[in-house]
Amino acid sequence: MPVGFASAFVRRVLRFGGRLSGRERASFTRLRARAGDVRTTYLARPVGKGNVATLEYVSLVQQEPIRVEATSRAKSPSPLPRSRSQGGYFEPAIDPSTKRPMDTDAEYKALSALAQRLDATATWQTMGVVYLFTERQPCASCASVIAQFEERFPLVSIVVAFDHPFP
Repeated sequence: MPVGFASAFVRRVLRFGGRLSGRERASFTRLRARAGDVRTTYLARPVGKGNVATLEYVSLVQQEPIRVEATSRAKSPSPLPRSRSQGGYFEPAIDPSTKRPMDTDAEYKALSALAQRLDATATWQTMGVVYLFTERQPCASCASVIAQFEERFPLVSIVVAFDHPFP
């Protein structure tokens, strides 16, 4: 197992700048910069107006990581996925604080797009890590989607970092 990988196999949600390994810090620094590019390209609004999520899946088998970006708005590099009840991968929930279905969240879109790619390439059979950076802390619905992802892909761990707390 490569150096720096062992610590990533414990699911963590942490504020960016918290306790990170060298590999995690490098990944999240890259993902945060990419989130800024996605925000400029797709949203053209300041942080707080919508959310951006970027992720990088690193497999122990594949040489090249899989990268996915998404926004919580209609204009997004990842399209709006179908819910599990409609044949998709995950079922978003109604967030208790906002009292609305969180079916357009950036984390939901990004993890659904990754799930589709992992299923298409049978990569789910390998061990790997998802580094997920989201500008805002995942809401209750997104935390549920993260748990559903881990259930569907038990050999893939997720490490999440964010900059701003959820409203």
